[in-house]
Amino acid sequence: MLLETPDRDAIVLLTGDDSNGLASYLQRVRGERPDLLLVASVFLNSEASSGSAWFEENLRRRSPGLKIPDYRSFRSLHPGAEFKPAAVAAFINTNSDAGRPIFSDLAVDPALLRPDLMLAPAGVYYKVVPRAAEMPIDLHYWKSPIEAEAVRPLYRRKRAQDLRETADGVLVRPQYFERRLAAQLLRARVRLAIAFAGQGRPAEAARLCQSVLDYDDEEFEKSPEIIRLLASPPTRRGISGAPTPPSASSRSWAGARSSGRWRCTTGG
Repeated sequence: MLLETPDRDAIVLLTGDDSNGLASYLQRVRGERPDLLLVASVFLNSEASSGSAWFEENLRRRSPGLKIPDYRSFRSLHPGAEFKPAAVAAFINTNSDAGRPIFSDLAVDPALLRPDLMLAPAGVYYKVVPRAAEMPIDLHYWKSPIEAEAVRPLYRRKRAQDLRETADGVLVRPQYFERRLAAQLLRARVRLAIAFAGQGRPAEAARLCQSVLDYDDEEFEKSPEIIRLLASPPTRRGISGAPTPPSASSRSWAGARSSGRWRCTTGG
């Protein structure tokens, strides 16, 4: 899934430990997709943390056409941006003309990208494409050897840890490793729903949202993306029996949803 769908010779920006570790194993140990350039986003702007652009220099040795972004100038233009998204955006802006497709598993704020670029949903990734009035959809990127619903029966004991920052500190909770795969697949499904909604296909977007909610995972029950999507009038025409939300960001909207299952129709 991580290496099967990106275009040939693509640059793939990976942010999480799971995706970095698995993709690197598949490529380096099993020899899959040697054409891809895997980039651990956490090391971008290495000069800021180590005083040397060692990581970018390493990337240039592997792909001579790459350019090292001027991270310092970029940060001065976007002083409020978080470090990692800013580094990813600077890399994309600098290398989108290098002749290699770019995929990222991090959704970068459009305000950080060049005016002529946008991120299009592409399965578990976003693909850097020229900015257009309509979001392109290529269903090839959503091909997967397994669906999230088939992963749930494979859950074993909770051997992983889920760390989340809260107002009271860091919350640590046990987690199923298998759930992390399911979550990736569900996030890809949400991205496809958003893309369908943007193309005026609300019934398809609503069906996808319903399937994600039916999975009954806490992360998606409270997902702002799903709440905003279901709160939009066009998408709501594909849902029967849904209460009218006070606002797209209201917690009571999520609470109302949890009190009764919304059903999607094929009309709309």
